[in-house]
Amino acid sequence: MLSALLLIERGEMIFIVPRSFTSGPYFRLFREKFFRTILLKNIHVFNSRKKAFKRDNVLQENIILKAVNEKLHPDDEVIISTSESMEDIEQAEISQYAFQEVIDMESKQKILYIPLNHQDKEIIRLFKKWNNSFERNFIKISTGPVVAFRKSDYLVDNNDSSKANTNPLIWITNTKPMKLIFPSDKNKKQYIIDCSTTQNILVKNMNYVLLRRFSTKDDISRLIATPYFAENFTHTKIGIENHLNYIYKYKGELNKYEVMGIAALLNSTLFDTYFRTFNGNTQVSATELQDIPLPDMSKIESIGVEILKSNVFTQHRIDSIINEKILA
Repeated sequence: MLSALLLIERGEMIFIVPRSFTSGPYFRLFREKFFRTILLKNIHVFNSRKKAFKRDNVLQENIILKAVNEKLHPDDEVIISTSESMEDIEQAEISQYAFQEVIDMESKQKILYIPLNHQDKEIIRLFKKWNNSFERNFIKISTGPVVAFRKSDYLVDNNDSSKANTNPLIWITNTKPMKLIFPSDKNKKQYIIDCSTTQNILVKNMNYVLLRRFSTKDDISRLIATPYFAENFTHTKIGIENHLNYIYKYKGELNKYEVMGIAALLNSTLFDTYFRTFNGNTQVSATELQDIPLPDMSKIESIGVEILKSNVFTQHRIDSIINEKILA
């Protein structure tokens, strides 16, 4: 930002930076000021999170950014290039996009989208046509309130029958795409004691969609969502560990078709591709997802109906149903 303010007329700036500033509330005011100060000209993206700076073991998406101290004109374009790493940068794939396709300066968030091909561009256009959102349906995304190391004295093994009044504790290791595994075979204590000390970190046992807050270098998809159904547990409360987000309706309760439909959408290639066009973090922000455009709730429910009817939860089946319901 300081460099942008110091530029002379038509002066240029080039930086290598993490792309984490491209979206999210933390950088919103920066984006608004920065993109009104300079004109974005070029972005280069490294497809691999780990190859470009492998010597330092950096697991982060980085971009090369070029901007100029010029006024925006209606026909201005942004050049976006991409390579796997530094080794193949000379053979980078290059595309051009209208400035407004990359940054909508009239929007509140001023998200910087980085489409890498025609498919990305069309998916961004599709999402911008949708007017629905979680908030419009009284649906909220919150972060799991159980920070395990702070409450370690209140966590117990699933076979510890000496501890009365315990509730299930859902960890990130319990969640798989479209499937909850409980208890998990990982070395995690699967229950949390229900007492005065833990009252404020337990949540009501109701229908949720659980979403991992972090993706790893081994995860194929950035978004990993798991349907959670209250009927599978006899407890009145559960614990949700801090590495998970949970999606719920704060006026009423998500029905099973809404749960399955939302989970399927978030696990779909369509949503993963859209999410990657603006999110370069290993973290999945609840705030970013709260504002994400959605198709009509009736379509989301119809996706859930089809998923439950087929009882097949493979990536291919999910994508097939969503393409049929949304893209047809």
